[in-house]
Amino acid sequence: MEGRFTATCSNCGTALRRGAKFCSRCGEPVKRAAAARTKRIFCQNCGAELPEYAQFCAKCGNEVRLGAAREEIQSRVSRPEIPTMAGKYDGYSKILGVLSIFVIGLILGPLAIYYGAKARGLDERKGTVGMVLGAVGLILWVILAVIVVYVNINYYNY
Repeated sequence: MEGRFTATCSNCGTALRRGAKFCSRCGEPVKRAAAARTKRIFCQNCGAELPEYAQFCAKCGNEVRLGAAREEIQSRVSRPEIPTMAGKYDGYSKILGVLSIFVIGLILGPLAIYYGAKARGLDERKGTVGMVLGAVGLILWVILAVIVVYVNINYYNY
């Protein structure tokens, strides 16, 4: 089993198998990922060479302690930051929300709310600002439409 892993992914820190063209965890091409070769780490007990991600020595079973470097590696492996559509929908929602306040809110407001809800469905931390701006724009334009209709009705009745 020794020698099966040759490098770690530069995006998420996952060990890459020899000959792999893409990272099996995040899909990062190996050409870019291969630049981050594994650091040479040795077991403090028996001296066996270990992969960067090892928690225990495969030869003697001793626990590997690397301190802050291990925590940083494990945080990259456990939570890779892969771009999602939530960010894209969040951006659409914010832009449409702002435009709905100044332009045609009756059309852009519901679109901002739609994209905000879509972003929020993918990532609960995104989409709220656009939804609020869209709702404000929609409400302002509904109020403006009611005022215009009311003024026109009163103008033509006199």
